[in-house]
Amino acid sequence: MYDTSDIRKGLKIMIDGSPYTVVEFQFVKPGKGAAFTRTKMKNLLTGNVLERNLRSGERLEPADVETKTMQYLYADADSFVTLPNFIEQKVIEADPGFRGDTATGATKPVKIGTGASINVPLFISVGDVIKIDTRTGQYLERVGRS
Repeated sequence: MYDTSDIRKGLKIMIDGSPYTVVEFQFVKPGKGAAFTRTKMKNLLTGNVLERNLRSGERLEPADVETKTMQYLYADADSFVTLPNFIEQKVIEADPGFRGDTATGATKPVKIGTGASINVPLFISVGDVIKIDTRTGQYLERVGRS
């Protein structure tokens, strides 16, 4: 059994007979009343997101799930391997950026090694290695050059 103090991102628990994974959590100690943990959890079966406040000291049942590292070989209906949260990819195609345009936070599309198109800041150029969040498909940072 888990206690509310054990809650962390990625923890897998059972809620109302379904397995959930914790996406976000925040410990809240109001000036009046008991402390609680505000959590956002994703159902592992349906993908639905549940927001729930858990009182301090509440017990949580661990989910009986098994995680395996596998290689994706071919499409098999709806069964896929879980992607890592972040990947690093080389930029293979990019339009030139314009000097002085960085104050507005402007972006431009680039093509990465996988063939995907990602919006990045104007200073990114061909040959740069960038870090991408696979959950949102957004650019995070420039890692270096290759």
